[in-house]
Amino acid sequence: MPAHDGPGVHEHAVEVNRLENSADNLLRDSLAAMFEASSDPIEVIKWKEIYETMEIVTTAARTWRT
Repeated sequence: MPAHDGPGVHEHAVEVNRLENSADNLLRDSLAAMFEASSDPIEVIKWKEIYETMEIVTTAARTWRT
């Protein structure tokens, strides 16, 4: 049996998927709020890059398997 098929793995995978979906929603809402509130395009670009990097990390956590 592979290491990732042990007891409780399915429940953890479901939770990771839920958290990743939540992070996607948070990214979308944060970007929308930022574009509405900020008048400084440089700040928008910097924060957009940070938010998108965080989204890449959460997606990687969901798809990573040992």
